[in-house]
Amino acid sequence: MRKLDKLDLIFYSLLAIIALLCITIAVIVMTENENDYDVLYAEDIVNNCKDKNLEQTTLCIRNNIATIFEYNISTVGTKLTFDELKESGGVCTHYSWLYVNTARALGYSADHYIVDMRNKSADHMMATISDETGYCLVDQSMSPFCVKIK
Repeated sequence: MRKLDKLDLIFYSLLAIIALLCITIAVIVMTENENDYDVLYAEDIVNNCKDKNLEQTTLCIRNNIATIFEYNISTVGTKLTFDELKESGGVCTHYSWLYVNTARALGYSADHYIVDMRNKSADHMMATISDETGYCLVDQSMSPFCVKIK
């Protein structure tokens, strides 16, 4: 493996700063009320994903949610409990909140952000899960993308 030179370090530092800035801006402009989705939470997933590191926890949460995932556009704008989501499916907003609330119940920092999909009819919502070691981006359409910062 080659040694990182100063240009590499500058590039990766700028990339990390830009990513964090994008996440921060998206969180600020978000219009959802967190209390509306506090009930979207699953004790079983929390129990399945205890005592793991950040990356393992994020993957565990994602894999558990994948077992119930069903996209249902008719639920847009509808507040769902976990049981309702499990029964009828949901959209990225519902699953993002499920990631966030489950990660928070496990003691992680977590939030969500909106991805501006200018060429589509609707935006997309994703979740971030983090601790002192790094952060992971996760949604229902991809495996978690994790970055270690320590």
